[in-house]
Amino acid sequence: MAEQITTIQDLRAGPVHQSFFRFLDSNGDGTGFMAATGNASAPRSTSSFWFIPASNETARIESLNILIKDDGTFIPSAYGAMYAPQDVALTASPVLTGGIDVFIEANNSVILNLTNGRKIWNIADWGNYCTTYETNFWTGVKEQFIIIRWDFVKACGMPLRIRGQDGEKFVIRLSDNFSHLIDHKFFVQGHYEEWKT
Repeated sequence: MAEQITTIQDLRAGPVHQSFFRFLDSNGDGTGFMAATGNASAPRSTSSFWFIPASNETARIESLNILIKDDGTFIPSAYGAMYAPQDVALTASPVLTGGIDVFIEANNSVILNLTNGRKIWNIADWGNYCTTYETNFWTGVKEQFIIIRWDFVKACGMPLRIRGQDGEKFVIRLSDNFSHLIDHKFFVQGHYEEWKT
């Protein structure tokens, strides 16, 4: 006869998977800068934000939250106040020329491109891959923000698997000037495969 679990303490006993809740940052280990609001265009070329598990860890990333905060009203064909190249005639605002890439790499080689080789040029492009948009607008308030959620479990039935021992990293690479944004961050949630007591 199977042992019956009768108390909350029984449920908490024993080893468990350790969860993580972490911003992507410039170092990949939680010690770098998190705000993706700098100038990542030429001559600097790119700016990468990473999640890198330790060499003895295997991480399962279940979801990615993207926060974009800017002045004024968001429209789908813009990234904040930036317009994609095909919309350049509509505005004098800066143009996204390098876009955003999302991928997993190992030893400086891309092993899985999460956007099928296409770049993110505007806010609407996140909708090709992400499952939830939450817009937050207030009358009379200049600053507005959007939260976009990419649920990997809902999208493909399982979390992304990042193996530290193989040098794998989850990467978001920016190749434009995002200094016009008030805030711009990437936040991952998931768990490690290793059991913790």
